[in-house]
Amino acid sequence: MWSLFYLLVLISLIFLLTRTRDHSKAPQSAGNFTVGSVFINGTVPIAQIDDDFICATLDWGPPGGTTSLLNLDLNNKILRNAVTAFSPLKIRLGGTLQDDAIYEESVGQGQPPCLPFVKNQSQMFGFNQGCLPLSRWDDLNTFFNETGVVATFGLNALIGRRINPNGLVVGAWDSNNAESLIRYTISKGYNIVGWELGNELSGKGVGTRISAHQYALDVSSLRGLLEEIDTRSQTMHQVIAPGGFFNASWFTQFIDQATNSVQVITHHVYNLGPGSDDDLVEKILDPSYLDGESIVFSNLQRIIRNSGTSAVAWVGEAGGAFHGGHKLVTDAFVMNFWYLDQLGMAASYDTKTYCRQTLIGANYGLLNTTSFAPNPDYYSALLWHRLMGTQVLSTAASGTKKLRAYAHCSRQSDGIALLLLNLDGNATVQVGISTESGLITSQNERKSYSSKFSGNTRRFNLPGIIPGIHGRKRKEYHFTAQDGNLHSQTVLLNGKVLSVSSSGEIPPLEPAILSTIEEHQAAALRATARMIEVNQQPVMIAGIPRGQGMLTTVESFPQQLMFSWGISNPIVPTQSCHEKGYSVVTVEWKDRPQPLFDTICTLMEIECPIFHGFICLSKALHFRNILFEMWMGAPLKHRVTSTESSSNA
Repeated sequence: MWSLFYLLVLISLIFLLTRTRDHSKAPQSAGNFTVGSVFINGTVPIAQIDDDFICATLDWGPPGGTTSLLNLDLNNKILRNAVTAFSPLKIRLGGTLQDDAIYEESVGQGQPPCLPFVKNQSQMFGFNQGCLPLSRWDDLNTFFNETGVVATFGLNALIGRRINPNGLVVGAWDSNNAESLIRYTISKGYNIVGWELGNELSGKGVGTRISAHQYALDVSSLRGLLEEIDTRSQTMHQVIAPGGFFNASWFTQFIDQATNSVQVITHHVYNLGPGSDDDLVEKILDPSYLDGESIVFSNLQRIIRNSGTSAVAWVGEAGGAFHGGHKLVTDAFVMNFWYLDQLGMAASYDTKTYCRQTLIGANYGLLNTTSFAPNPDYYSALLWHRLMGTQVLSTAASGTKKLRAYAHCSRQSDGIALLLLNLDGNATVQVGISTESGLITSQNERKSYSSKFSGNTRRFNLPGIIPGIHGRKRKEYHFTAQDGNLHSQTVLLNGKVLSVSSSGEIPPLEPAILSTIEEHQAAALRATARMIEVNQQPVMIAGIPRGQGMLTTVESFPQQLMFSWGISNPIVPTQSCHEKGYSVVTVEWKDRPQPLFDTICTLMEIECPIFHGFICLSKALHFRNILFEMWMGAPLKHRVTSTESSSNA
């Protein structure tokens, strides 16, 4: 069941995205369960991302629409609230028409008019040269300042140059117009943190290309220009390049020759192919296809490390599917699986920033192009920004290829944020999560707990408790599509529809907060309450036995079971003794004697200190009474969980 989930267990937070079950297909495993395991090594981070890792783009086009950086309604309440919610949001201004744009240099008589882009199919990108008015530049920077935007700007790298018939750029970069804009920007005190030179000119290029050697010279010129204009620019203004598709030999040559001139190495990601492709959904949900982009991240990381440069890697533009994406795919719930997997993968390869194409515009925007309402990916981006910290942890998922997992130190607390993606639409995934010492527990040993999640209901259980976090709670964020429709543009968080208010306010992203203690008791001392769930094997598991790498079936761990569905009428009343600081749990059932030893083993597995336990045999009934003290001296609230009566009881 397609599923996405974040959860915070005192020191852990998990964000889960699940697919909803497709009833037209046969189950993938007995009981519609798939088994997986996740191991998180918290001893040392493997990478570090920027605090403003989440980034979105504002494009120059389409000129005829209403979402261009030239004409976007910057006063729209939803837009302003959507951007402010990040505080800060990194925005990259650029795109295809960037190398056709010029900038108004001054306002007054005798100056050439600053004209907009006009369609002209004879031109390389289908438009005549367009101009950025200084008044619009002022408006944009006012918007950035008021909404907490950290902005970068893409400069025209083709001014003053000739393009050969083979598409190769000839001649040096004319920096005069760029210098005018940069000087104006610095004089106004606008917070443009980086300047990018050109768009998609690397390697084979898109429309045209430039040699790595010439481009390194141009980047060096830009670095010198910034240092000349403002002596503080070396720390205040980053040079960003090349803003194109990765080509190993081209990137290697460029980085080697521009080692001291460039601060950020950017590349673009459109690995899903054209937006017109009818197989986009299949690609998005194919783990092997998703894995393919890791080669690019890995190779770029290796090139940067071997070059001696201090530059870092960004994804400067990523829309998944080029030519504007695909309506109800790249702007719908299903795109979450590609987007979040990309965020997790990029971060694990030390990518500092990831810019989504676009904030608004075409069919891959975070916001709807007409209503400005957030698309599903917006909420995923916002939740990532709020929950996932800068320290990236080594995370390995096994048991099923349909399970994707990424972990960071939590931004919110001294904990771990775990992202889980379930790409399987036909099976609930039952996950065993193991953690190494360091950031999780002070003890130098591995600890385990189990969980399961599915898409049509919130099914996520963490019965185990991690040492050192007694009495704490966890936070769960579970995203699902409305009506289980992958093409839906409405997303539910923990079962509640997310939508903006009538005044344009972004809805709160509230987690399900669960008490670990009560759930641990419930997991060990509770049978499911509804007969209809029997086919889904509802028995809760206390944890993974030491030495085991993953869960298989509940029958494999009889020492952990209080009872299974085969026991008639289990009844579990819980009585709190506030004056003594512990709870009394009585387990009662018929027909199937079970040693007290098994019960005690289960409680010890979840680390509940047992005060006393006894077993009493009376006719066909077998009673057990287990007393245990709750962490922090807080007894459980009274609760009774029992199954419905069966006809043969």
